[in-house]
Amino acid sequence: MREGMNISRKSVKKPLVLVAVATILLYSFIFLPYENPEKFEGFPVPRFAKVATEKNMVTTYDWSHASEENGLPFTYLLRIKLAGWKAVTREGAMTVYSKNGREIEVTSLTDYLGVAERESE
Repeated sequence: MREGMNISRKSVKKPLVLVAVATILLYSFIFLPYENPEKFEGFPVPRFAKVATEKNMVTTYDWSHASEENGLPFTYLLRIKLAGWKAVTREGAMTVYSKNGREIEVTSLTDYLGVAERESE
């Protein structure tokens, strides 16, 4: 009887370990690489992108994951969505995101990311 109990405990432990590892990996790919600066009302920006210029409501970054041809990486798009921002317009390499009446413009070019808060109309 005890042997049967040990087998069932092992069979329960394996899925729990897999779920724990998957959760840690998911967190490390979606949440850790991005931060939410107050400047952009909590809009996530890449933590490891290097600030190139910063003026008033616009910050540009040197970021190797940005691409005009392929757009933003899937994990960044997912992180933006999980933060509650919705894409409202898209023109070429620029996408406007909206949340709670605030709008953020994101421009993705090769190795360049521009993030700007739009003026309220």
